[in-house]
Amino acid sequence: MLPGGAAANALAYTGLRFFGITGAVAAYGAFIAPGAILVTGLAAAYVHLGASPRLEPLLAGLNAAVVGIVASITLQMVRTGVSRVWQMGVAAAALRSFAASCPCDVARRSAVGASPRQRRGS
Repeated sequence: MLPGGAAANALAYTGLRFFGITGAVAAYGAFIAPGAILVTGLAAAYVHLGASPRLEPLLAGLNAAVVGIVASITLQMVRTGVSRVWQMGVAAAALRSFAASCPCDVARRSAVGASPRQRRGS
């Protein structure tokens, strides 16, 4: 099974080979549509329900889950892509540089799983 972009390209190429441009567009659309519909639905739900105090703990938990997933994937990438000590140093310096230059407080707070809506004193 191919990951996202490669799978979409393979589907578009298969559609192109069998049904021309129309097949490529249909295959690509069929691959993209379920995710697009799901994300659009979640965004609409967030717009209507995101300010609800009852859902704030759930959204904070989702924030922590996303941070955990990203950290896990990053660790896997480091294990396969960084094999020498100097490469680890370059990666750490790049991460420190990004974190220091990040103008938004949301990214820094997300790194520790804190909700962007929480105030510093709470």
